[in-house]
Amino acid sequence: MAKIDKVIHNKFKANSYIFMEDNQCIIIDCNTNTLPYLQEHNLEPAYLLVTHEHFDHVEGVKKLKECFPNMIIVASKITSSLMKDAKTNMSFYLDGIGIEEIETDVYIEDKSSFIFKENNIQTYYTPGHTADRVYR
Repeated sequence: MAKIDKVIHNKFKANSYIFMEDNQCIIIDCNTNTLPYLQEHNLEPAYLLVTHEHFDHVEGVKKLKECFPNMIIVASKITSSLMKDAKTNMSFYLDGIGIEEIETDVYIEDKSSFIFKENNIQTYYTPGHTADRVYR
């Protein structure tokens, strides 16, 4: 049976959502509490969907990818380019250094879809919060 949990970033209160079935999952956005949650619940991420480029939604992605190298990072082309830049992902303004470059494995556009454990996952372009926002 599928289940969805929310993992909240301690400082910025940004949400990461975990859609899980059995011991596999899809992560929607990432924060520094996502990896400990996965480890605690013995989950293997198949996909990480990045909704937009802000650091509080991509913080921890590099470590997550190191721990789960088969996890597929999914984002739109615009989000992908913006999340690699410390100024556009806004991490530069926190510490003057920023988050290291993050590579997208699969690009999606409006009304993309893919299958995860017999679930049809669909994405939709929903602009408004940033230059690009794809998932709802």
